[in-house]
Amino acid sequence: MITFTRPINLTRMQYSRRQIIKQLFTSFIGSTLIPQSIFSMDDYTKKYIDNIGLQLWTVRNELLKDEPKTLKSISDFGYQQLEGMNLPQVMSIKDQANDVDLEIRSTFFQWTYLTNNWELANTRGIQKIKGVSDVESLVELSHKLGLKNLTFGYLFPEERSVEDYKKWVDALHKMGEMCQQADITLSYHNHAFEFKGDQGTTPFQVLVD
Repeated sequence: MITFTRPINLTRMQYSRRQIIKQLFTSFIGSTLIPQSIFSMDDYTKKYIDNIGLQLWTVRNELLKDEPKTLKSISDFGYQQLEGMNLPQVMSIKDQANDVDLEIRSTFFQWTYLTNNWELANTRGIQKIKGVSDVESLVELSHKLGLKNLTFGYLFPEERSVEDYKKWVDALHKMGEMCQQADITLSYHNHAFEFKGDQGTTPFQVLVD
């Protein structure tokens, strides 16, 4: 049985996100056992806590039901930044997000711009963004939207071999150079399949070599 050291009441007072987390934590574990110093943060850490963001994939179902209400709720809870699921989504909701004091500074992007396997992508219902024909124009659009981070987030199962990664890695480096010139950070969001061995190595190792 779990025993709380004191009741939690979040309805009578306005709590900041950090206060909620702190009270939940101290109530669950027992405030007398936790030194107050663990809640102190240096300036480097604090600047990220005070500008914490939310990945929109987390609330994808809620967005489908009521986009404006979901964005307003995210803002009311204290978030200040969002990460989009893709560039079309960012273009669609950017103004709505700004209206409730949310910035979109990061997004995933359609990886087929790097792999160039559009024939395969088309069979999955994925098309190029209108007016965005290649990686260069994708980076240009991202810069115009004020994005600071682009994330390579996935690959179709047919594209995950070590040999495939050896082809994609050069394209990633070239895109990284374009992003750097546009003051954008290019990131890679890994999954389990990057660590499956093949030919004495793994796709992840190909990326970091």
